[in-house]
Amino acid sequence: SGAASERRMTMVGLLVGLLLVLTLTMLLVGCSVTAFSVELVTPLGSLGNRRHSIFGLAVALPGFAEHPNSLATRFGQATFVVFGFAVMVCHLLTLCVFWCNRIPGRFLAKAATVSRALLAWSALDVVALSMILTLLELQISDFVNVNADQMHLIEKILRRTIPAGTKGLACKVFLGPGTYVLLGTALLHYIVSYPIMTLFDQAAAEYRKAKPAHPPVPPVAVFDASSVALPPLEESSGSMSAKAPEL
Repeated sequence: SGAASERRMTMVGLLVGLLLVLTLTMLLVGCSVTAFSVELVTPLGSLGNRRHSIFGLAVALPGFAEHPNSLATRFGQATFVVFGFAVMVCHLLTLCVFWCNRIPGRFLAKAATVSRALLAWSALDVVALSMILTLLELQISDFVNVNADQMHLIEKILRRTIPAGTKGLACKVFLGPGTYVLLGTALLHYIVSYPIMTLFDQAAAEYRKAKPAHPPVPPVAVFDASSVALPPLEESSGSMSAKAPEL
């Protein structure tokens, strides 16, 4: 029946709205909690452990460069912030505003275009996957190559046996909960966004169809000959002549 269909559509609308809010919440939480931790280990012991979240990494990025305040460093930091999470936040907010029917009809087409661009520029999945691959590469790298003689000397100094295969400087990497939350956020973002973007485009197209066209402007006559009454013709000797109309 019509009431049941309307109730079902209302439930679907509430579910989609909750998914949008959930995606935005997961994004903010995933960027706030620890995404990964790195520990530097040598045969002499650990050199320390550092934990990073996405927000914290964005702030600390210039500190990893040789020239923290150079244009290239700041540009890289801005690129990470914009395409890493800021674009997705803007896209989710745009979809929330559209889903709550708060975008005027005359702005639907422009808002749909902007939303498409934000969806294309959202690179949270690229950030998460590239971060994981980089950390795995760090874990298998040997930054300080120590040969057998050098390792034997270290064993004499420490007076203990060092396990075979120990690296001179190893990087132990641990993925935190933020990484898994961000991966789930990227997946949920694509699942929720594409159906809403389709409705977004349909709403903009329907508004363009329903928008009344401008009425044609009738041509303006410079001179209307039908409004001028001509006097009757008078016969003269051998010729016909007409008086000029008085305007």
